[in-house]
Amino acid sequence: FFIARKNERFEYIFLDLMVTSKGNEKIMNQLGEYGWFTNAMSIVDEDAGTASFIFKLHLQGERYGSYEVNPCKFSYKCFSYELAQSYKLEGIINDLNKQGYDFLQTAAWNKTHSFALLRKISY
Repeated sequence: FFIARKNERFEYIFLDLMVTSKGNEKIMNQLGEYGWFTNAMSIVDEDAGTASFIFKLHLQGERYGSYEVNPCKFSYKCFSYELAQSYKLEGIINDLNKQGYDFLQTAAWNKTHSFALLRKISY
């Protein structure tokens, strides 16, 4: 659906992804390659291993009756980490930051693990 703002248009999709599967990053990165942006995830369902994401696509100007997509591309990292070893998470985030990834948030999963979400923007 579209939310109309003056001189701005977005398309939105709501996805539940199985973040406990390695395939979730592939899906997120495929969306990011087409310009789909997300900056948050829900808590992770302890039984199903899924989290909810809202992705949005920034549409620009109208050309020939349709909109062009903002040329920004996005890459994502989403992984679990052990709560008792947060110092390891700090090291992972610092290493990914050197590669251009920006830490967005953590999302609770169970008593021992949570998930981290990071994003990199390509112009």
